[in-house]
Amino acid sequence: MKKLSMSCKLVLITDLEGVWIRNDKNAYIKLTNKFFLRNGINLKKVEAVDREVFPKLAKMGRVGELKYREVIEKYFEALKVRSPKKLAKEFISFEKKILKKYLKLIPFAKKVLKEIKNLGIFLVCLSDSMYSCNELRNILKELGIAKYFDIIYTSNHLKCEKPEAFKVLIKKLKLKNKKVIFIGHDNDELLGAKEFGFITIGLKNENADFIVENLKEIPKLIFMKKFCYKCGKITDDLEDGLCKECKEIITKTVELTICSKCGKIKEGKVWKNKTIENAIKDKLNAIDIDFEKNIAKTRRGEIKFEVKIKKEICIHCSRFASGYYESVLQLRNFSSQDIQRIFSLIKENFRIEENKHGIDIYLMRKPLAEKIARKIKRIFKNVEIKKSFELVTVKDGKRVYRNYISVRKHEEKRDVNT
Repeated sequence: MKKLSMSCKLVLITDLEGVWIRNDKNAYIKLTNKFFLRNGINLKKVEAVDREVFPKLAKMGRVGELKYREVIEKYFEALKVRSPKKLAKEFISFEKKILKKYLKLIPFAKKVLKEIKNLGIFLVCLSDSMYSCNELRNILKELGIAKYFDIIYTSNHLKCEKPEAFKVLIKKLKLKNKKVIFIGHDNDELLGAKEFGFITIGLKNENADFIVENLKEIPKLIFMKKFCYKCGKITDDLEDGLCKECKEIITKTVELTICSKCGKIKEGKVWKNKTIENAIKDKLNAIDIDFEKNIAKTRRGEIKFEVKIKKEICIHCSRFASGYYESVLQLRNFSSQDIQRIFSLIKENFRIEENKHGIDIYLMRKPLAEKIARKIKRIFKNVEIKKSFELVTVKDGKRVYRNYISVRKHEEKRDVNT
């Protein structure tokens, strides 16, 4: 669970069902009826319990008086079946298997959540649910949207439903001095959010401060209309979603690790042949960079940046300096002009030795030697390639070999008639 930092001024709290997720209740009933029939449970009995008992159990689950598992156990007790706890456990497992058949994402949900996340807004999911926070997170993981929420809360965890849950959340997340937006579709929740001073966005609901017809309109509303996504200030004078004050302040630090020998740039655990300009562009998702002013142009506007460079020696240069090599490419009967052309094919560090037979090229990777040999065969005519191996050591019970690839160029046969 991510913590809400003091510097974050804009928080977006959103409902779940009816906003991002649609629960197909008819599909759920059809699917669960198969489970009941398979276990010899009368469907009329199920309908009666659904009507008379389950609403009370669901309410107890939503306000945290019962855990979800306990709700299902008591449900099967009301059905008067043998081994209700065992059946309840099997039913919960069955629900997980059929999850995607009755729970569906509302159109554009994933795309819009990604856009909101990219704006840097702290996103809180608040759902009136019988599930615990972890149980709901696992469901959202299955649907592919859990990663977009910084925090997930359920009424079961908070021990109360919306709008009372807003009061608990304000205290829990210390939201008093922050600008809060609530996205919902239910009248009581939107009106309750207003009472706590939240700005409300309603899906096809006129009780909200701002009304949207579909999810695609939400980022446009936040980004273009009123809210600075950095500090939460409401103003018409926005540029790229930022107020003037935030526009001037925003500066990002780009940290680059560069090999002091070959100039490769480290990305994660991989060293890549990349220019500093392209590395900065990738870090900032920039279209263009002005190095004189240290300004990167992005799709959301300009970003000031500073670069911190850390020098290291990459693994290839470190091995090369120690004399390490995995393969030897032996060139035979090639002219000096041919050899210079072959050198241009090698894009990594290599070492050469001249001897009476020709030139030996020491390379640090076996695949590279084989790749160069194939290229030589394509470029030059009458080339013969032979491979041999030398046992170097035994590591973890496995034999480690060094490859020797001999590439010999034969003289072209002259035409007798010529």
